[in-house]
Parts: sequence; C-alpha cells; structure tokens
Amino acid sequence: MALLVGFDPGGTGKKWAYACAASETHDSLLVGRLRDPDVEIDFSEQSFPYLSSDAIVSIRCAVGGYLAAIIRAHGWPVDEGADPIAQAATIFGGLVVSIDAPSGFAIAGENVRNTEQYACGNFNTPDQETFVSSAKRWIEEDNKPPLQQRVFWKLVGFSIYTSFNQAASATAISASVTQGLTKDLIIRIPDAELAGKIRLLESFPTQTYRTTSSRGLDRVKLMAGRIPRQVEGFQISQSTFDRFKRLLTAFHAGDTKGWCRQRGAIGDALDAFATMMLCDFARSVGVRAIAHSLKRLKSEGTIVVAA
Repeated sequence: MALLVGFDPGGTGKKWAYACAASETHDSLLVGRLRDPDVEIDFSEQSFPYLSSDAIVSIRCAVGGYLAAIIRAHGWPVDEGADPIAQAATIFGGLVVSIDAPSGFAIAGENVRNTEQYACGNFNTPDQETFVSSAKRWIEEDNKPPLQQRVFWKLVGFSIYTSFNQAASATAISASVTQGLTKDLIIRIPDAELAGKIRLLESFPTQTYRTTSSRGLDRVKLMAGRIPRQVEGFQISQSTFDRFKRLLTAFHAGDTKGWCRQRGAIGDALDAFATMMLCDFARSVGVRAIAHSLKRLKSEGTIVVAA
C-alpha cells in the first residue's frame, strides 16, 4: 500500500505547483494547486536551493498542507503538531513522490545533464556554478523569460524535493531519485522496499507522453477510471477541473489522443497526473532511466519513464 503523488512546479509566481495524488486503496484521484499569492519567487545565491527563506517556507508549508488535506480526504485526522508528510508515509504504508523538475545539476564543466541529452526538447540544466551565475546575470538584466523557464521552476522543484528528504544539496537529491537503480537502469519499488518510507522520482511529462509503453497506457487507463475530486483548500478552477475530468473519461475509454503536452492550466493538471503515473509505473511495470552513464546519474539525477 502507498500514496502516489505527482507535482508539476511553476516558475511564474502564480503557483508553486499543480499536484495529483492517489492512494492504492482508495477510488479517488485528487487534483489540486499549491499557491501563495503573498509570497514572490525571489532568488538567493547564498545557499541551495537558492530561493529566499520566505519562498522556501511557503513552498514547504504548501506541500505539507496538501498532504494534510489528502489525509483528511481519506477520512483520517491530522495529528496536531505532527509532520503531515511523515504521518502520510505511516498511514498509507509509504509515499512515492514524483516531481516534474531536475533532481540535480550537470557535473562540473558540462552544460547539460547526461539524462537531458537523451530526452526530447527541454531546458538543459548546466553545472551548479554556471546555473547560479546565469541566474544572477538574468536578474541584473531583468530578463524574466529565462528566469521563469530555466531557473525559478527548477528552484521550486528543488524546494519540493527537499520537503520530502531534507536534502542540503542537489547531489543528495540526485542520490535519492536514483535509489534502487539497477545496472539495466530500471527502478521498481515493491512493498518490501517501501514499508512506510518515502521514495522520490524525477519526471519529464513530455518524455512520458512520447514513450509510454502499451503496458503503461493500460495503467493510465486503469487510473483514469477513478473518481476525480478537488482537494479542499487547494482547488483548481472549475473549468480546468471539468476539462481534466473529460480527459480522464477519454483515457479510461481507451482514447489516448489527449495523452500529450497541452498548454495552459489543463496542461499543468495533466502534467501533474502524468508525473504521478510514474509513481504507479514504479510500483507495477517499473520505470527506466533516460540516460547512458550510470556514474553520472548518481550525481546528476535522472528522468524516468515507464519501463
């Protein structure tokens, strides 16, 4: 038994992330949006994950609040003063969390991670020094597009990762997402390995849509048959929710034309669902690392797709 959670971070300041969650023992599919309109994304070069303390606290509180709402949606109380993430791991028998954001930086001197060389078009992640210096230059130039597309959403992603494992560095996050990786670049997370623990994965929905196997699409069809529900306190717009429900109905009926990258809020909601599906794949058909160098994966992290 486990709780499966997917996060699709944002970098514009309008949202921290869209999220989707499903318990393996419940018939609901819970979709929500994490946001705090009173806190802006603010870069800080002082230390990883390079966001202001206000932003980091806001993101971690939103993640914890979302998990608390998920616990309540399943009929359990949230213990006063308890860490809802730890409580969820105990209640559900473990958490498998996937995040649509890089789990590491490229090794020194490289402009792209090994995993990104094998994925379809994406905003490459350079080594840490280059990443920070580029962010500082774009801030000085007030150049918002690269900040939103190449910097901020990645830092929000790093902050979400650290909400679950308290990592003090990107290298530590990379190590966590490659846990259990075989020499054939496969990860499977059976009950015996989960047992109340938290496992993290890195998602890239565009690659997931393009490469999902027939076995993976069967899992999508099965998951789409659940009852979609809003998460109290984390609701998405009703129009987006209605479109999301229509997509799920089509998937469940075997129509996967909509299993692709889409624009706007519906694309964010779908990306959160696709990201969560990696957790299901890891528990069933397995996930495969998109990369060539096993050595580099350990320090850079890796995108995974259905095996």
